Amino acid sequence: MGVLDDSDGGIESLWGKNSEDMFFGGALGSMAHYNGQSWKKVETGTDLDVYDIHGTEEQGVVAVAAKFLTNHNNLMVKITEDGHIEPLSTQGISYSIHGVWIDPSGPAYVIGSGIYRKPDVDFLLAWNPIHEEITNNYMFAIDAIALNDIAIAGAFGEVLHFNGAQWRSFHQQISGSIYDVKISGDVIAAIGYDGRQGFISIGRRE
Repeated sequence: MGVLDDSDGGIESLWGKNSEDMFFGGALGSMAHYNGQSWKKVETGTDLDVYDIHGTEEQGVVAVAAKFLTNHNNLMVKITEDGHIEPLSTQGISYSIHGVWIDPSGPAYVIGSGIYRKPDVDFLLAWNPIHEEITNNYMFAIDAIALNDIAIAGAFGEVLHFNGAQWRSFHQQISGSIYDVKISGDVIAAIGYDGRQGFISIGRRE
């Protein structure tokens, strides 16, 4: 890559609009951007780990960072077109965060020590916790096709799906955790660890 040195952490997250507009985030606040021809380091100003990046043409690019199992600090930032960082409010979120998803129309979800929703990431209103009646587990990953087709996954093999009206929980019968989830068409794919063994779980919509 060439833009990160020994003082930077390893890469843990990736999001891109296309092959000529890609963001990479990782430990110790490391972040880089690739424009299809060259790399540029993004100065985040934090030593928190960048766990997830997501963006849309309409809402811009947002990254979330924390130190899971180390402290309760969290951070959310917007990355401007010129590569600068603008802090976003995490009011209402007291503990670690691990994932973010934004709909092009504005509404956003943040997951980690809970599930939180907001009409728009730029709004100064506090994030609204919605997890109390859904799950008590820590959530590591979120992906969605639309506001009525959202998948979230996390500890103890739990996968959640929202169809626009209600949340449904699916347990994978493992003692480990799911660290990433992707939804496409009628398929949800999740990957994680059960003890020392990796696993892949694939669900199909009936």
